[in-house]
Amino acid sequence: MDWKQDEKLERGRRREELKPRLKLLHSNEPVKIALVGDQHIGSKFFNEAAHQATIDRLVNEECHVILMGDAIECSTKDSAGAGVYEQNEILDEQIETFIDLYLPLAKQGKILGIHPGNHEYRLYNTSGLNLTRWMARELGTDYFGFGQLTVISISSSDTKTKSRYRLYTTHGKSGARVNLSKLRAVMGLERVVDADVYAAGHVHLLDKTSRTFYMEDTRNRTMRLEQKHYVLTGSYLSHWSSYAHMANMEPVRNGTPIITFGSHPRSISIEMVEY
Repeated sequence: MDWKQDEKLERGRRREELKPRLKLLHSNEPVKIALVGDQHIGSKFFNEAAHQATIDRLVNEECHVILMGDAIECSTKDSAGAGVYEQNEILDEQIETFIDLYLPLAKQGKILGIHPGNHEYRLYNTSGLNLTRWMARELGTDYFGFGQLTVISISSSDTKTKSRYRLYTTHGKSGARVNLSKLRAVMGLERVVDADVYAAGHVHLLDKTSRTFYMEDTRNRTMRLEQKHYVLTGSYLSHWSSYAHMANMEPVRNGTPIITFGSHPRSISIEMVEY
């Protein structure tokens, strides 16, 4: 394939990014998806040991991965605050470390896609370079943009049932400082799209909640109870002496949620992997 064909394909991909689109995932077994975000690789507050424990588990477990944004610190001289002076690696090294850490998962075909975070987007704001798009290409996975609806379809030969789930993921944007307000922000994603599970990062809290409601059951001509789930996807930044500590924000556990979509209809469980 010559460079003209590459350029044509690239322009086509970028046009598609401007349209709402689905990510379809088909399986005959229950599906696990880990939502890993806000690692801040390169920051001196990056909890490398906890993050490596998560990577090791995901490499050895049958589980898909969505990267939720702010994978690297990406502080520059133009960034607000003292972040540029609180990095253990320059930007080029941060990208290299990120690729080295996630390449084993990419080679296993486990990474479904990557969202940009506000930290990676700093570079776009100052130079027009969409760093997350290039990081996705380096790993051979999808660039998810600001929001992605992933549809999981499970056909079980054991139970003779078909289940279909909708997961909406985004890095998110919220100035909330109180945990309850952070959860309210992810619950507000209902205004954007209809889904069974909503997940967002950015606020560094690892938490979940759900809402139960009645819905028409057209097949049985009755009402049934349904649930929607809301997940905040945590981070891998230590609290003590960080900006969060200086701002008197509540300390939170590091970690990652792993969502299991079951073969029985409406079977969703969420494990919080905490450190």
